[in-house]
Amino acid sequence: PPRRTSKISAAQQFSTALEKDGLLVLSSGSDELQRWAFAVVPDTPPTIRFANEPGHAVNGTLELSYVIEDDYGAVSAQAEFALTSAADPDARPLYGAPEMKLTLPRRNASDKSVRTTKDLTDHPWAGSQVAITLHASDAAGQQAASETKTITLPQRPFTNPLASALAEQRRILALDANQKAYRSEEH
Repeated sequence: PPRRTSKISAAQQFSTALEKDGLLVLSSGSDELQRWAFAVVPDTPPTIRFANEPGHAVNGTLELSYVIEDDYGAVSAQAEFALTSAADPDARPLYGAPEMKLTLPRRNASDKSVRTTKDLTDHPWAGSQVAITLHASDAAGQQAASETKTITLPQRPFTNPLASALAEQRRILALDANQKAYRSEEH
């Protein structure tokens, strides 16, 4: 049944959730003032998929090309990263996964292809093999996930072997702080 939502006595407003097609008639006494026929169209969940393989842009940033489709337009999207190597159950990671919000396609664009780039070369996971899954949500809270792709996150190129070794040690310690004791015993 409709709920009365207005507190103004001269005008009345009613609302109800529409669950099936119907006809709405506004009448005053026996006089029909207005008539509306409506069709209820269900909101379908969004879809998201990779348009191309994840890659590295010329400047070293991570580049994701994807397609997001939704009947009323997606409201948010992000890439989710997970390390592919099995972590020690007692590991104490110092950093979480990288965060990457995705650009949304324009609402009325016929081409729903989008590209987002982000420089993750400073993130401690740079150089690690990761699984990437794209996620999208619509205004109704419905969610979608893409297939998962595995890549090595871009990292800064090092020509100096010492700099490369330091970056590798940083990555190892960032993934598991317990490695500090092990690493210091080696040297």
